[in-house]
Amino acid sequence: MSNIDVMIEITLGTDLTFDKATAIINHGVYLFVADKIYQQNAYLQNMPQVYSCKDLTLQTLATL
Repeated sequence: MSNIDVMIEITLGTDLTFDKATAIINHGVYLFVADKIYQQNAYLQNMPQVYSCKDLTLQTLATL
């Protein structure tokens, strides 16, 4: 397996739970969730490696 700089997962998040999101970010993966789901779930907004898909920009990727 080759080295990677950053790993991201993009999801609608319709079946995303706190436990699933925690498992994903515990593996060093940044999680981008559909904005509607992100805004509806405060637990996602409070997780450090979870972002709204609205924030999926070159600037955000450069900071990761």
